[in-house]
Order: sequence, then C-alpha cells, then structure tokens
Amino acid sequence: MRWFLVLLVVAGSALAEPMMVSTTGAAVAPADTRIGAIAGEHTTLFIHDADSCQVTTEAGMSARIWHIWYSNEEFAGSTARRPSYLLPPERWAQTRYFAVDLTPKRPGTHRAVLQAGSDQITITVEAIDRIGRGDVPMGWFFDPDRLARRETEAALAHMAEHGATTFVIYAMDKDEFGRIVDWAVELGIFDGSQPAPCIFNPEIQTVEARTKARFPDQWPRLYGYGWDEPGPEGVNRWHEWKLDAKWLGPSVTAMSPSVVYGAAGKIDWCLVKGRGWSRTLADFAGRHGMRLGTYDPYWQPWDANLLRYHYGIWAFKHRPQGMYQWAYAHTASSRVTDDWQFDQVRALHAFALSTRDGPMSSLGLKGFHEGTIDYRILAQLESDLMQHHQRIGGGVASGMARWLQCLRDHCGRLSWIGRIPDDADPFDTGGYAREVNWTDRDAIRVRAIECLRTLRAQPSDGLTK
Repeated sequence: MRWFLVLLVVAGSALAEPMMVSTTGAAVAPADTRIGAIAGEHTTLFIHDADSCQVTTEAGMSARIWHIWYSNEEFAGSTARRPSYLLPPERWAQTRYFAVDLTPKRPGTHRAVLQAGSDQITITVEAIDRIGRGDVPMGWFFDPDRLARRETEAALAHMAEHGATTFVIYAMDKDEFGRIVDWAVELGIFDGSQPAPCIFNPEIQTVEARTKARFPDQWPRLYGYGWDEPGPEGVNRWHEWKLDAKWLGPSVTAMSPSVVYGAAGKIDWCLVKGRGWSRTLADFAGRHGMRLGTYDPYWQPWDANLLRYHYGIWAFKHRPQGMYQWAYAHTASSRVTDDWQFDQVRALHAFALSTRDGPMSSLGLKGFHEGTIDYRILAQLESDLMQHHQRIGGGVASGMARWLQCLRDHCGRLSWIGRIPDDADPFDTGGYAREVNWTDRDAIRVRAIECLRTLRAQPSDGLTK
C-alpha cells in the first residue's frame, strides 16, 4: 500500500490508489512520519482505503478512532464521492476510511503505532505547551435557535474543542442570549479580549442580559450585525435605518470587497470573503477606523485542506480582524435522526451535525481546527521572538525570524484563496502550489515547534550564546 498525506476528493476526482489521509498535501512512503501538536489538545490523521484501523499509543498520549462516512452526491451539476462526516465505529461499521484523533497529554515527544490493514506506520508527535490563542478570533456563524437547548450546549463545547475563539451570536431572547455568552466564556471561546458580532442592537437589547451575566467582564464587545451582504445602496439604507432607530453601539456586516470603500463612516466592521482580501483594502479600512475581517460561505464540509490553509498559514500572514465560517449548523435539519439518516442536500454548508450522541464533526471542521493550531503555534513563535527583539542581533533567533518572513512571503505568492482553478483537485499540488515543499504544513508546524523549544532553552541573558 502507498501512503499519501492528502485529505479529500473533490468533484470529478478519481481515487486511483489507496491513500493515508492527513491535513497536508505532501506524499510520503509507508514509513515513520512526524507531526506537531499542542499538549492537551488533539490533532487528527485520516486513513483512506484500509480493511481496518488500530492505534497503539505510549503512555502520555491517547487516541480515538472514527469512521468516515463517504457519500455519492450530486453537487453543482456533477456527481462525486466525497468524505464528509466522522462517526463513532459503533454507529457506522461499513467503511474503509478512518480518522484518528491523537492527544498528547504533556509536552515532549510521543509515539503511536498505526496499523491500517496490513500496513504499519509509526507516528511521532512533537507536542508543545504554553501556546496562546493569538490575536485573530476565528469561529462560526452559529444560530442556537436551530438547535435544542441540550444541543446548543454540546455544540458550543464542540466548537471550543475544535479551536473556535468566537462566533456570530444570533438573535434569541435576552435571558437566552446571556446564558449562551456566559457558557461560551466558561468554555474559553470568549475571554473579553476581542469583539464579536451579534444579531441584536448591542447597546439596548443586551444591557439587561449583561447585568445578569456571571462573567460580564469577559464578555466580548458586541457589534450589531446589519443587513447581510448589502450593496452600496443597502449600506446607505442600513445606515439611515440605524439613525432612525437610534441604534447605539458599533455595527458589523458581511459585504463584497468593493462595497467596503463606500461603507466608511457607516459600518464599523466589514467582513469580506477571504478570496477578496487585499492589503490595499485592509489599509483603506485602517485609515478610516474600520475593522476588516473575513467570512466564507462557499466552502463545504469536505474542504478540509483549504480550511486548514485559510485559518492557518494564510491567517498568520494577513491577520484579519476576525474570521467567520458559514456555518456550524446550516439549517434546522442539520441533524441526524435516531436511525442515523439525514438529508444530504440540506447537510451542505453544515460543518457539524447534531446526533443523539452529540455533535458529529465533518472533515472540514477538522481542517478548520488544524488551521487554528498552525496559526497559534506560528503566532506564538512570532510573539516569543518579538519579546526578545533587543537581543536578536544574530545567531539562532535571527535565523528563526528569517524563516518566518520567508513563510509569509511564500504564502503571498502561492495564495490558494481565489487562485485554484474551479475544476482543480486541491490536493493535486503539482504545478501551482508545490514550491520548496511549503505545502507540507505538518513539516512547517514541526519546524515551528522546534524553534520554540530552542528559543525557550536559550539563556535568559541572551539568545545567541
């Protein structure tokens, strides 16, 4: 069996041979491989086309195996066989596709032996601790009204487990609003350091809820979400309506990049599609006192590699002021029935599904999570280097800084967002994305962890000794 570190198959793609699936695009032989992780948090590997899957871990690391549900679906006029959601083995036995969550319990080097069919591979996990959340809030459009209360609490915990540090808070009654925000604070999604959009007039309808809050000091600053995706005239009408309604507090909405130029002084926080992001647009927003973030409504639950890139290396380079993915739960039918059936069409855009066992992850949600890990580790390395800036003069620390700058520069050149041909397989990296093997994000993550370890081991009175 040959092994490949790829993740999914898009419309028109053919599965020519067995694969091992991970969230990078680099091919390897059936031999040992190294990945990086944050101590206490899981990272995910995927196995394609194996008779069975078993994992043995050393003490200090745990593993959980999932079965991947593949579907034959019609989408955008074509039929494709796509990996979609991760189910417990007891719920979906007939599969040849698996996912493995590996969780190192402490920093250091850990190993797991993966047995997939007749093949065996040793996975070395390099784990690092003391990793912050970074300065870019990342999360989901999430409407609790589409879920039962017990499902809402489980969904928030599921989002927190998979790297979310914000979400768009949809309309609900004031008591429910306060309970949801408090619960998100308790889970660590909100910590008071970053704002969040809400479908409310933030300075009127949320005042009473805040007075009853358990953690009011850790609530995010709330921006009221305006008319969705307005054109230039829509921005003007929304602004006039705010004035007539005596709307208090800042506003936010999603819009096309071209509309941002007419929103200065009318909308406080603009969210544009990642493919429309530009430095020129970000500079314009900054000059006019607007926040500029991203939202992406097009990607699907199987677009894991794109989500890892977007919420990882791309976010590290561009640092948008908030990144939001449509959607955690798309419609009220984004759930699985008790006999484990669901409407596949309505599952489109649903990166998680509700089941009687709790939330069901998609491959895209796992890709989002892997991206947040990449971003956080790179951002922590950048922060640690900045703290030692006065002592960088040369040697190991300046080499790390050059490596990070090279990563930023390269990201700008290959920029997958908006440059992948419509009919391209995002894992066929030859020709437009494979330069200096920078598409191997597992290797980038391990390199960043090694840099952090080296930096933290330096004497406190200097880095170049």
